[in-house]
Amino acid sequence: MECVVYIVRAFCRDHLGGNPAGVVLEQGFTTAQMQAIAKNLNFSETIFLSKIGPTLYKALYFTPTSSIDFCGHATVAAFGVLRQINHLKDEVYQVEVPTGLCEITFDDSLIFLSQLLPVFGQVIPEEEIASVLGISVSDIQSTCLKPQIVSTGLRDIFVPVATQDCLFAIRPNYEQITKLSEKYDAIGLHVFSLESSEKTTTAFCRNFAPRYGIPEESATGSSNGALGCYLFQQGILMPNDMHRLLFKQGDSLNAPSNIYVQLVIKNERIKKVECGGEIIIDEIRTLQLQFEH
Repeated sequence: MECVVYIVRAFCRDHLGGNPAGVVLEQGFTTAQMQAIAKNLNFSETIFLSKIGPTLYKALYFTPTSSIDFCGHATVAAFGVLRQINHLKDEVYQVEVPTGLCEITFDDSLIFLSQLLPVFGQVIPEEEIASVLGISVSDIQSTCLKPQIVSTGLRDIFVPVATQDCLFAIRPNYEQITKLSEKYDAIGLHVFSLESSEKTTTAFCRNFAPRYGIPEESATGSSNGALGCYLFQQGILMPNDMHRLLFKQGDSLNAPSNIYVQLVIKNERIKKVECGGEIIIDEIRTLQLQFEH
């Protein structure tokens, strides 16, 4: 059986970096076959996108080891492919994902994906976080923010650290991060520092998800969307009606990535969350696969 896969980097920064994903536009694969394709590609996520209406699509997501409910960078990558091969003519599209219905819009070269409204979970003790990241408790406590679970489709543990030096000095214990993620039923840890000399940059980030076979990821749309919500909830952002935030990720992997997050606020509550960025198609690959019947 043949499978055509677009190899796409989403959330690129100046045509560099970004996060690669496999994009499959064909329909008709079984769950087992999709898992086998994702394992063969060995990207952090592969998306299988099918059209089910004039402006409505359905997406399924697989890591090399399992299915997941949502992936921001893979979804942005897939609609970037459709846009470049001239399949998209409307301004707004919807995509049905396992967690609900999301919206795709375009702003020049940026592709924006809406996410579910945030759900704020429990606060995690700093001591548990510090030990798995190889940092001191004071590196977290000095931020005056608390590690907390937040979800806009996927549950992540958000971890503030005081400085960029601390962020990039992290030497994670992947086995312990996996155990911590399992304990709190989270995808992984999204660690960030608000320290930046760049006025347009909100935070620098690193994301660890070894529970799902991803030691560190260079750009995570879903996590950064939730991070924007976390910062608003914590009073870090001004009470404006609209925010456009820029999160930088992937520098520790030599894959510099820009993830834009837009928040729409009404009556001091978040009414819409979007993440967006640019994509680059690196390759169109045809896989010759043998599946067991």
